[in-house]
Amino acid sequence: MTVSEKIKFAMNADKMARSLLIMDSNKMVALAVVECPKLTEQEVESIARSRNVSEEVLRTISKKREWLKNYTILHSLVNNPKTPVGISITLLPNLKTKDLGLLLKNRGVPEPVRVLANKYLKTRART
Repeated sequence: MTVSEKIKFAMNADKMARSLLIMDSNKMVALAVVECPKLTEQEVESIARSRNVSEEVLRTISKKREWLKNYTILHSLVNNPKTPVGISITLLPNLKTKDLGLLLKNRGVPEPVRVLANKYLKTRART
């Protein structure tokens, strides 16, 4: 299939096909999967958790406010090492205290994210 055919297919694909297309090396195809109207929150959770997707896909997920209302998507984005640091930092205040503590122990996330998580944890402990 050509790239344009894959993009068209991604807009109407079923769940199994979307899970394969999201791993495509071409960013345009993966972004077309994220823009698919049939995409469910469970699929978005698994995409946000996946370490095989591009940064651009994670960026697109973080821009959709209705998806960020789902705590597991938010949590998965912050814990994904491929999520850009700027996005992870803006999402940190929304995490629960318990999850901030677990984030400190996660060596997969960038150091600035862990440092800020520690700061938020100490601030919450004082109040």
